[in-house]
Amino acid sequence: MAAEVQRVGRPRHQAMTQRNIPNPVIVVVADVLGSHYFNHTRLNVLFAEAGAPGDPPGGNCVSKCDQWLRRCSLDLEVDALAVLGRVLENFMELEHAETAGKERIRETLARYGLSYHQGGLILVAGSGPASKSLRELLQAKDLPAVEQEFQRAVAAVEADPPAGVTAACSLLESLFKVYIDDNGLSLPAKQTIGDLYRVVRDHLGLDPAQVAEQDLKRILIWLNLNSRWHRGPADARRVGSRPR
Repeated sequence: MAAEVQRVGRPRHQAMTQRNIPNPVIVVVADVLGSHYFNHTRLNVLFAEAGAPGDPPGGNCVSKCDQWLRRCSLDLEVDALAVLGRVLENFMELEHAETAGKERIRETLARYGLSYHQGGLILVAGSGPASKSLRELLQAKDLPAVEQEFQRAVAAVEADPPAGVTAACSLLESLFKVYIDDNGLSLPAKQTIGDLYRVVRDHLGLDPAQVAEQDLKRILIWLNLNSRWHRGPADARRVGSRPR
C-alpha cells in the first residue's frame, strides 16, 4: 500500500491519490540531479520539457531542483509523479550515469511505496489510492491520464508481474464501477471484479457467441472465464506471483 502523504494546504482527497512527491524523495532527487547536471541551462530545459510549471527557481543547481519539485508537488493542476519520472528518465537510463545516485533514488522511492520504471514512469505500490484516482479520472473522462495509468500497468508487467496485474485489475474495477454508475445500474452485492464485470457484460450484451470478430471473441471468452473466480487486486497479486 502506498504511503499516504499529507501536506499543509493540500486537501486530504488530493493527498490520498498519491500524486504528490514525498519530501525525502524531493531532497534526494534534487541532490543527485543537481550534482550530476551542475548546469542551470540544462536543468531549466530538463524541467521545462518535463512539464514543470513556472519560471526557473533561483539558487544553486540542487536548490533549483528542490524548489521546482516542491512546486510541482503543491500544484493541484500538475501530476507531480509524471513530472518526476520525466525529469529522472535520462539520468536513470544512461549507462554512464552515477550508479550510487541511481541506487539512492531507487531506495528512497521504495521507502514511500514508489518505484522508477523504464520510460520515465513512476509506479505507486498498492491498489487503494491508485484505484480511487482512476475512478476520478474515468468519471472526468480524462483519457490521456487514463492512458498513462494503463502504460504504468504495462511497464510493471516485466519488472513486477504481481504489481502489473494489480494495476490492471484496479483499472478494470474502476472502469466497471463508473460504467455502472453512469448508466444507472445497480451495484452487485459483492463488488469483486467478476461480479462487476457480469453487470456490465449483461448490460452491453457481451456474449462471445454473438461476436464475429475473432480477437474480440477471444478477449470476451477470457473475461468470462476469469470473472468466475477473480476477486480483485488482492487476488491478482497471488495470480501474478504464480510461475508463468
